[in-house]
Amino acid sequence: MVALKVYVALTFDDGYLSHYHIAKSLFEEGIKGTFFITTRLKHFEGEPLLTLHLKLIRAINDMDHEIGSHNCTHIILTSLSHRQVEQEISDSRCYLEEILSKKVRGFAYPHGFYNKDVISKVARYYEYARLAGKRFEAKTWNSCIKPRYLIEGIGYKELLKLPTKYISYRHIKPVIVFHNGPLYIVKAVIRYLRC
Repeated sequence: MVALKVYVALTFDDGYLSHYHIAKSLFEEGIKGTFFITTRLKHFEGEPLLTLHLKLIRAINDMDHEIGSHNCTHIILTSLSHRQVEQEISDSRCYLEEILSKKVRGFAYPHGFYNKDVISKVARYYEYARLAGKRFEAKTWNSCIKPRYLIEGIGYKELLKLPTKYISYRHIKPVIVFHNGPLYIVKAVIRYLRC
């Protein structure tokens, strides 16, 4: 039996300042990641964000990592009016595109919350959107029938509970979600995935 080649997407939410060092380490290993940036905050959950140093967002982009939007204020979009949702989604994209001088293609739903209105607005501004949260079920995770505005992601803690053979021999494309974890955790997950 020949093992299938499985591709994994590494994604990093919120835009923590520490993500710069993770991006640099991934670049040195020839691995690309996607960094979803919250654009109007300088700190989140007491931690500094990349928006304190815009040159680091540019540097991550220059390392050929993808920069995506995580909205302006990391607010749960389903709690907002139609106008506020539109503003959070569009202003974040415009801000990042101005910094990077290129199109921003992806969006990550803060806290994994969405509804039809949020999806329709995200679809106007982005090519795809990624979910995160505790909706993981081994039978449905990343099935082939998913709209491009509801791409599921799995947290690295849930990933490590899966047998390696489940990842290696199935037709799945895992999207791994990191938040403010240390670099050694990212490296441990990469080692795990390479087994």
